[in-house]
Amino acid sequence: MRVTELLREGLKREYEFAFEESEIYEKVEGKLLEAQPGINLRGFRTGRVPMKILRSRYGDAVRQEIVQETVKETVSLHLDETGNRPATPPETKFVPEGEFPKTGLVFKVSYECLPDIPEVELGDLKIDKLVSKPNQEFLDKNLNAIADSHPELIECESGHIIESDNVVALDYRLSENVNNVPTTGEDIIIEVGSGNFQDGEDSKFIGAKVGDIVNVQGTFQMRGGAEPVKVGIECTVKSVSRKSQLEIGEPLAAKVGFDSFESLLETVTRQAEIEINQMSELVLKKNLIDAIMPQLTFDVPEKLGEMETTFVKGKLDTEEADSDGDAAKSHAQRRLRIGLYFSDLAKRNEFGVAEADIERYLRRQSNSQQHYESLVKYAQTSQTFGKQVYSAILEEKAVAFITELVAIEEKEVECQELVKAFESINP
Repeated sequence: MRVTELLREGLKREYEFAFEESEIYEKVEGKLLEAQPGINLRGFRTGRVPMKILRSRYGDAVRQEIVQETVKETVSLHLDETGNRPATPPETKFVPEGEFPKTGLVFKVSYECLPDIPEVELGDLKIDKLVSKPNQEFLDKNLNAIADSHPELIECESGHIIESDNVVALDYRLSENVNNVPTTGEDIIIEVGSGNFQDGEDSKFIGAKVGDIVNVQGTFQMRGGAEPVKVGIECTVKSVSRKSQLEIGEPLAAKVGFDSFESLLETVTRQAEIEINQMSELVLKKNLIDAIMPQLTFDVPEKLGEMETTFVKGKLDTEEADSDGDAAKSHAQRRLRIGLYFSDLAKRNEFGVAEADIERYLRRQSNSQQHYESLVKYAQTSQTFGKQVYSAILEEKAVAFITELVAIEEKEVECQELVKAFESINP
């Protein structure tokens, strides 16, 4: 085998590996000899088929198998010997490109190395932790959110033309039978303009009034994995109501199941304190990362950077993604550097992510046992989601580890200052 280094530029590497035909031929012969005792062909006793016939019948297939095995083994051995750590799976190409080698074997391997991660002097860092308590403005905001989600419904006058945000009660009839879905239904409540009724079909009720028939389309899953079908739904409007915010006081408390407004306020205050503390922890994490980042000046693998930039852009709306391409790239670089640092920190200090950690994390994200079980299944079947869960847990552990080593000073601030600091955290 001959090895030629073609590229060594920053983190990029490219090598060419060349095998003589005799090396490949020897491996093919060995594979055929190994298989010969078990081969049974008409006209020959088992294990007595001549090598010449085996080469003729199976040689090409075995050669393809040997070539693939050789490429895989060579790349693995190369990484072991060089100590290089590819950031993404190495890319291999036959030479000439696109042609399976008919004689000998020449192929190129290219990849980007993971960078060397510097040790950060954590003991020298001093971090401010913003702490606060919910003020009346914060509590009022939460109370208003509860009132908005539990509105009083006031039935509209006769002849009212339905508008977005109105609440409609309707009866329906399907145009055909679908699985176990009832063909008819009564007193179904929908909020017009919410987009929650049959893939946004609730918008078709705008302009209608009580007694009108509105025809919409519903998408239904079929048994046995068949393609979903669209079925017509005839909806008869029975009543229309406007949403009106309840008075924040005893009426709201009664609406949400509390004996008194005082009890509701105590609950809202406790929840607000938890929310403020969570904001404080997230701002602390951002401050920690901000303090560490100046020491993380290593290069980031280009391909990983492109993938992370695409991910960050995906979290922005189209207009933001188009206008803030540089900001998305910069944020992606920051995310990658801190992620690589956390991973290296975990390796150096022997803490990682165990099954029990994943279970606890998914239970925190779940609102029911059924939801938890579906998340577990999704994490097992979706490589992307599984990696997101792993990264989130590793980040939690790394931040907890760092917090024990740095000097943290609590700084009491006004509630709105903490909220503003929290809202400034990048997506």
